[in-house]
Amino acid sequence: MIVDWDVHHGNGTSDLFYDDDSVLMIDMHEDGVWPGSGLLNETGTGRGQGHTINIPMPSQTMLIVDVSHKTLPKSAARTTHVHVCHVSACELI
Repeated sequence: MIVDWDVHHGNGTSDLFYDDDSVLMIDMHEDGVWPGSGLLNETGTGRGQGHTINIPMPSQTMLIVDVSHKTLPKSAARTTHVHVCHVSACELI
């Protein structure tokens, strides 16, 4: 899993994994800022469909993310749970 959060959409990283179902790409960025990609409907293609999650946010949005790891039984890999605890002025939540 890749989590990218800053002002700009991580279009280069997103492009690398856009058709890859082995990587979950989550990108939180300011809406409407260069390079103009990272829209909600950009969710991957082919086998990677649904493995890209873009969260464009209004300017000056506060976001608190709690990332915790749990160890699963030997038959399963480690999993990461991402919880958005507070997003102000965001229509996604």
